[in-house]
Amino acid sequence: MFMAAVCAATVAVAIFPTSTGASGSMPGRYPREGNRLKCISTGYKCAGAGYRYATVRASGWPWARYGGPQASYNSAGPHNCTLYAAYRLEKNGLKFPGWYDNAGSWYRHVSRRRVNGRPAIGAIAEWSTHVAYVESVGASGITISDDNYGYDRTTRQTIAWGSAHWPRHFIHFADKGPQWPRSFRDVIFSSTDWDGSVVRWLVDSGGKRHLIASPSIYRCLRRRGVKNYGLQPDRIVKLLPKPANRPASCHPRRQAR
Repeated sequence: MFMAAVCAATVAVAIFPTSTGASGSMPGRYPREGNRLKCISTGYKCAGAGYRYATVRASGWPWARYGGPQASYNSAGPHNCTLYAAYRLEKNGLKFPGWYDNAGSWYRHVSRRRVNGRPAIGAIAEWSTHVAYVESVGASGITISDDNYGYDRTTRQTIAWGSAHWPRHFIHFADKGPQWPRSFRDVIFSSTDWDGSVVRWLVDSGGKRHLIASPSIYRCLRRRGVKNYGLQPDRIVKLLPKPANRPASCHPRRQAR
């Protein structure tokens, strides 16, 4: 028998060993990173798929197993990260998976092929003490929505590639879109080479990666409006396709295929 799943905060929270459910909160506070925090609400306006007290109470296995009885409450109703994530998965068509556990441990219960560093719409983003739902994926990063045990609020926020707030991994239960990097197109980024030098790359409209071999090519691409997302850490670079044989061109018709 599993213990009740708990989404731990930075303060101590109770475990409910005799219950069959879950509870949750955001890891730490809400550090601003540009305009990272898009929405914050003590109610449910930042959540998706009609999530509110009445709908989640009637949800079935998400309420019973993923934190309904263990949720924290304010005047709007219950709040719990695991409850919200499970509710969104059920809305995407997922049946009860046959297990429940604390946020931060969900990945232990699924096959390795379902857990990786590649976000997708509908995937679950997981940190050491938190889970959230991926709303969108783009060249600039991801947008997530979540509910938060203890803090009693829903949020919607963007997280940039390479950010210190980036999830540990993504779990693909019932995705609603392709896994990145298919949506990573027509952008420039930089990586660190073996000798410490910085190398610029172009990911073209077909998703192929090309070395930007000269400053003039880089300037030309920027004049064309190609966005530059700067230096990316190795863990992000490893998700990209391997470099193509030919370097980047500023002229699309000359670009290596």
